[in-house]
Amino acid sequence: MALIEWSEELSTGIEQVDAQHQRLVDIINELHVAMLDRREKQVMSKIFTELVDYTKTHFAYEEKLFAEHGYPAGRAHKLQHEELAQKVVDLKDEFDAGNTAVTLEVMRFLREWLADHIIASDKLYAPFLIDKGV
Repeated sequence: MALIEWSEELSTGIEQVDAQHQRLVDIINELHVAMLDRREKQVMSKIFTELVDYTKTHFAYEEKLFAEHGYPAGRAHKLQHEELAQKVVDLKDEFDAGNTAVTLEVMRFLREWLADHIIASDKLYAPFLIDKGV
């Protein structure tokens, strides 16, 4: 069973954004499976790196849309992105340094980190961008 199941609750209604969110879900689920299978540290670090890199790519895409279409809350949303991205970078750094393991607690955090951001923040910009033709 996947840690995160994609559902309409997570959909913004913007095709490219939803596709990117689904990729983030897939990466987190991949890390979860690696944790359950007790995969070696190098495998888990590689997945963590992919999560960090794709998170930054996705956030940059959203921020580009905000700038292109004049989303009024774009700056505040960008600050959320910076904080969220830093949390994932910090988790990965702690893991790579051997200071933390990928545990159920870490996986719950990642699930909530993504789902809460989509539901509480991303769904707020969706109507604005859809009205702009995105």
